[in-house]
Amino acid sequence: MTKFQKAYYSAHSLRDGTIWFAVQTRKPRKSRHFTPKIDEDGIHRWFIDEDEPQGISDWGKAVRHGAVANHLNAKRLVRQQVEPKLNELLRLIGELGERLAKIEHRLGITE
Repeated sequence: MTKFQKAYYSAHSLRDGTIWFAVQTRKPRKSRHFTPKIDEDGIHRWFIDEDEPQGISDWGKAVRHGAVANHLNAKRLVRQQVEPKLNELLRLIGELGERLAKIEHRLGITE
């Protein structure tokens, strides 16, 4: 069985949180004056880009625009195909809760 080790990243992102570039780094060190904040994805350093970064190469621009396009497509996919199913499941769970409450009431079960 393969044992996976945690990976740590420095990430460049847009204001909305879309990560367009990430570099794997070593685990950040704690010091007496600094404790790194590491999120659940292992990102410990963020660079937020307000506009297109200055001096970015054509390759970097292609990476950035490709990442943004993938992010937008993923959001659209989730919104169109996953959210309706989740909403239906929430509706069904609500109905089941109501039915269970009626059954418990008839049986005289109270919490």
